[in-house]
Amino acid sequence: MSVRDTTGVRGLARILRRLSDGAPRGVAELARLEGLSRSTTFDLARRLQAARLVARDPARKLVAGPAAITLAFARFGVARLHGPAEALIAWLRDHCDASVTLRSATGEGRVVLVSLAADWAKDGARDRPATLSYAILGESGAEAARLELLCRHNCTKSERAEIEILAMRVKESLERHLREDAAA
Repeated sequence: MSVRDTTGVRGLARILRRLSDGAPRGVAELARLEGLSRSTTFDLARRLQAARLVARDPARKLVAGPAAITLAFARFGVARLHGPAEALIAWLRDHCDASVTLRSATGEGRVVLVSLAADWAKDGARDRPATLSYAILGESGAEAARLELLCRHNCTKSERAEIEILAMRVKESLERHLREDAAA
């Protein structure tokens, strides 16, 4: 491996590490922060973007890309949930007016994989919301993740029954995605 190759590998690692904090960054800013030449940083950013390890936000700054997020989910054995979980959790939040969180069930503690707050929760609701929790089971029957919903405190019994039906549909869909992963 040449010196140029090792510089590139080191640069890739440094860029990904810097973006792992979640803050969008411009390529010139990354070059400055990491002590890399601008041309090298632009080349690395282009290659990372082609590999979907980084993406550009609406302001054209670099952020973690879909492949990097899937890699993070893989750490917890639920890589196949990345795309479906984001879509299903957004749908569940919108249809149930609930805050929805998917947490991993492996490793030390529970790590939040996806979390979306309902509008009422963003306003700093003071009343204690109703909580629903569902285990997402992997192929072995062991809990791989947990789906949690925080419902409005004044949700009616019929609304709660409808929320439970929709949450069960999402739970079953997530479990199907995990089983497809194990079968692949």
